[in-house]
Amino acid sequence: MRATLRFDLPEEREEYDCAVAGSDYKVVLEQLRNALIAGTKREGWNEEQQLQAGYWLDELTGLCEDWEVTIWD
Repeated sequence: MRATLRFDLPEEREEYDCAVAGSDYKVVLEQLRNALIAGTKREGWNEEQQLQAGYWLDELTGLCEDWEVTIWD
């Protein structure tokens, strides 16, 4: 199976850049998720800091679900 994306440049430059950099966005989201997970368990962080990391982890997960973005299993 093949797929071809076509863009009218320069008018659709922003859409083109997003399509080309999609894997970069995925890596950034994965690293952010991993950092938030680590923050919920991080030694040296007080309970409030760990709760904040958990809150933002839940927000990220919810946004990905809302937009049907799957970047992890």
